[in-house]
Amino acid sequence: MRRALTLFVLLGGIGVSLPVAIVAMIYFAHGSLELDPTEEQEGKARLAAGMIFAGAALALFVLGGGLLRWLKKP
Repeated sequence: MRRALTLFVLLGGIGVSLPVAIVAMIYFAHGSLELDPTEEQEGKARLAAGMIFAGAALALFVLGGGLLRWLKKP
C-alpha cells in the first residue's frame, strides 16, 4: 500500500510539473500575454516565466530522482 501511494504521489507531481514547465516556456518565448507589451512588461514576464520554469524543473528533478530510487529498491 505504501509503495502504491508513493508511486501515485511521484507520478502526480511529475504530471503537474511538466505542463507548468511547458506553459512557462511558452510564456517566456512570447514575452508577455499582452498583445503589444512594453519592454518593461516583457522583461518582467520573462523573469517570472524563468522562475516558474526553474521551480517546475527542480520539482521534476526531485520527483524523478525519487521515482528512480523507488524503482531501484529491491
